[in-house]
Amino acid sequence: MACAGLALLAAACGATPHPARSRAEAPLPPDYLPLRIGPGPRYRPTATSARVRAAAPIDGQRCSRRVGERFGAHLEVFAHQHVVAIPAGIGIAPPLELGTDATVRGGRCSYPASTSDPTGVIDVRRGARVTLGDLFDIWGQALGKRIVARFRTPAGSLVVAYVNGHRFMANPRAIPLLRHERIVLEVASRVPPHRVYLFRKGL
Repeated sequence: MACAGLALLAAACGATPHPARSRAEAPLPPDYLPLRIGPGPRYRPTATSARVRAAAPIDGQRCSRRVGERFGAHLEVFAHQHVVAIPAGIGIAPPLELGTDATVRGGRCSYPASTSDPTGVIDVRRGARVTLGDLFDIWGQALGKRIVARFRTPAGSLVVAYVNGHRFMANPRAIPLLRHERIVLEVASRVPPHRVYLFRKGL
């Protein structure tokens, strides 16, 4: 697998607590593959969409001040053999409370799927029915059979998706976010899906 971090450079206050992790808490899995984040801003998409800034409903998902119990799923995105960074703060409405280790500790409210660190771990509210398409809509990034974020597939090819190491042949938007799901999306890349991801205890 490949992992990469994305630091947040901002100040915030008045936040609702949110489950945050230190990257130091999770040891690297045995099949770690040290790929680099790609060049340019499209490999580092921002975390907060306009609708999240407004705390507006998205695909029927609402921004709630109630954090609730959450579990973890993991997402990796590759384009042209580079990592696309998954930033901390997806699905958390500003103003944000930032940790000292590139984490987002909370915000005005949060959606049923969000990220609190830049490791690709998605915090999913227990009881919520959320798909990968919902997460990308909350993120404000495109996702379909031929597009991931700002990357389109070459002519005649599709986005390659893996769930728990197995090819997912339908539209990747339909992938459900389940506990400890390991999701890999690839555009013009060949990265073997990882066998395991070591989630923080409690997720």
